[in-house]
Formats: sequence, structure tokens, C-alpha cells
Amino acid sequence: MNRFFQFKGQRKRSTLLFALAAILAVFVGFQIQRQLQGGDQVNVLVVTHALTEFTPLAASDVEIHRLPRSAVPEDAIKSKEEAIGKYTAMGILPGSPLRKGHLLPVDSWAGMMLYSGQGGKVAMPLPLESSDSAFVQAGDEVVISGFIRQGTEQSWVVVEAPVLAKRDDVMLVAIPPEKVRDVDAIRSSGAKVRIALLPKAVKS
Repeated sequence: MNRFFQFKGQRKRSTLLFALAAILAVFVGFQIQRQLQGGDQVNVLVVTHALTEFTPLAASDVEIHRLPRSAVPEDAIKSKEEAIGKYTAMGILPGSPLRKGHLLPVDSWAGMMLYSGQGGKVAMPLPLESSDSAFVQAGDEVVISGFIRQGTEQSWVVVEAPVLAKRDDVMLVAIPPEKVRDVDAIRSSGAKVRIALLPKAVKS
């Protein structure tokens, strides 16, 4: 009789273990199916080919992929609208999820040059005297002028340049490459760098 009850108890435990195993299998299967159906996946932009630094992103440079949420960086970009037209801040390998850190900030000096359409020019910071700082603003165009001393001779240099940004008493201007040496020569000679606002009506 004792053997009968022992056998019955073992059978109940086996049935219970089987039931728990079945429930666990159903739960695991549900989780796998959920992942396959995209329940734990998100849209993310992925780079389609190798990109170099300072490349303006076009629609063909990226495509939307669905990736597991756990594999997606926190700053990953999830829509093309957030990326198209932005400039890369570094080289990016094909197949990489596009991240905000991959893109050049608009308020960086390099970003100001590129996003303002001044990519063919050179960004140059110039100090401003307090009297000049009061009227010069980002978006203005200024005339930069001063004397260059070459031995006993002096020459007068005039350069027109757009102001990309102003921070405290320093402005960032976009200088044509061929004029950079002239502006540097004014500063290195110790002569005063004169700044005058260019009226909008006479902009070339």
C-alpha cells in the first residue's frame, strides 16, 4: 500500500513538473515570436556605404533597418528627416547605425562654415574691440582692413567677409583662402585690424 501512495505522489510531482515545463516552453516561444514580429525592434538609420568626414548626407547614403532595441545606441537616428542635408563629423563605416555624434553640430565652427554655404572659405576668429562688438552680429558682412608692412613699404588691405558667429568679443568670419595670409599679416604686424559693417545695399 505504501508503495502505491509513493508511486502516486511521484506521478503527481512528474505531472506538475511537466506542466511547469510546458508553461515555460509556451512563454519562451511567445517571446521568440514577439521578437520575430518586431515587438522588441526599432527603426534606425544605417549607413549604406563608407562616408568620409564633412560629407553632406543624401537619401541614398542611409536606409531604415529594423534592429533589436538592445543593439541600438541611445543617440541613434531613427528617421531620414533628422539626417538628410546634415554633414558628417567623421568617417563612418558601411552598415553602422547612424548616431547624432556622427553629425557635425550646426553651432560648431566647422558646422557654421558648411551649413552657411561657406565651405570653400576658411574660418578665422578675430577679436573685437568693445566698440565694434556692440554692432556686429552673426549674419552681417564686414569689411576687414589694415596696413601690411613689408620692409619700409606699407600696403593697405581690404577684405569683405560674412560673420558666421559672435561669442563674447570674438567673431568668426569666412575668409577667402587667398586673403587669409593678408589678414594674418595685419595681425602679426601689430597694426590695428579695422572692422566696419558692410551695408546690405552694397553687398556684392
